[in-house]
Amino acid sequence: MENEIDFLIVGGGISGILMAYQCHQNNKSFILVADDKRSATHVAAGVINPVVLSKFNPIWKAEQQMQELKEDFLSLEKFLEKKIIHSMPVYRIFSSEDEQKTWHKKSENNPTLQKFLSAEFHPNHYPSIDAPLGFGEVLSTGYVDFKLIIQEFFKAFKNFVKIENFDFDQFQPEIKKYKNFNFQHCVFCEGIKVKSNPYFQSVPIKENKGEVLKIKTTADLPNAIVKSKCFLMPIENQEYYVGATYAREFDDDEPTEEGKLKLENQLKSFFKKDYEIITHYAAIRPTVQDRRPIVGKHHELNGIYILNGMGTRGTFNAPYSARRLINFILKGEKIPEEINYQRFI
Repeated sequence: MENEIDFLIVGGGISGILMAYQCHQNNKSFILVADDKRSATHVAAGVINPVVLSKFNPIWKAEQQMQELKEDFLSLEKFLEKKIIHSMPVYRIFSSEDEQKTWHKKSENNPTLQKFLSAEFHPNHYPSIDAPLGFGEVLSTGYVDFKLIIQEFFKAFKNFVKIENFDFDQFQPEIKKYKNFNFQHCVFCEGIKVKSNPYFQSVPIKENKGEVLKIKTTADLPNAIVKSKCFLMPIENQEYYVGATYAREFDDDEPTEEGKLKLENQLKSFFKKDYEIITHYAAIRPTVQDRRPIVGKHHELNGIYILNGMGTRGTFNAPYSARRLINFILKGEKIPEEINYQRFI
């Protein structure tokens, strides 16, 4: 028996989930095909931070992406009836008075940063943290619980999620058919697995391995994401995420002793109390040299699309990109040139 569906979505990370949720919101039927392997979304801390804190610059389209991120994840939170957005400030540790001056100057002169960089500095009252010059506070920040989203979304849409490897031998794009499904549109949201996709071989995805620690400590810490050489983010029950590393060269997607030592050294540069490592995670991010997502239709095949390259800021890039793609498909709205797949054709 054949089934008629509007969308076939391949990939169970945050891009695939948000694309599927866009379908649901637009009353379009879908099947989501996802394998059971670990993706970048499974490991990502989901930090919401619209500022590049090494140089105190706003990220690309910071205000629009922040608005759409919160709209989409709050909508998903309401639908799933689970708390998935957690609001808390980011406290950036100052390493010099020059950094403080730069922060003040940019927060006063940049209209976007005026909304995200607090003009007031916070003195450090925490013996566990080495921050003699205090903190700068980033506003409208927090984190998204990606692990909970995956778990609850797959549960809520269990009849429309297929946990299996996508079989390209049974994929017939010319007649829009996959196994016993006849689809109108197929969106590939595969992350680094796109390298094995015969229809998007030219996509210049670069692999970037990231490692994260989950630790437990009884130290007195602020209810904030503390950022210095790495971030220290509270989760619950005196547990924290520490991250993240960035590696272009690696052997596999497994956690490494090198990655663990790097994170521990970064953490110890500002955190001065004891802790216990609970878990050590690793995954490979799909990044692009120009640091923009890859969104759009196949250059030859009708009804075949790509949604990829969310990189190190998937919390922002995925909601924005999924919206652009669904609006392109359903409403004919133009995909911005900066993220359009056609820039590589």
